[in-house]
Amino acid sequence: MIIHSKTSYASLVQEMFDYFMLAQNNCVFFKKFFDGDLIILLLYVVDILVVGHDINKIKNLKTKFGRSFFTGTRD
Repeated sequence: MIIHSKTSYASLVQEMFDYFMLAQNNCVFFKKFFDGDLIILLLYVVDILVVGHDINKIKNLKTKFGRSFFTGTRD
């Protein structure tokens, strides 16, 4: 799968999704929810790894990413 970004990952994740960038690594983002859940995003070039306990929050994040990025296959 190829993901074509409409904006940079970093600005999108920080501004639109309200995630914080880890100070030591600008490819690692996290969001802590009021209920104590945590989602960690690891971004590298066109790959995104999402780690968390709550599958519904992860699905919600994937839906939001789908609206902000075009996903397609290489010809």
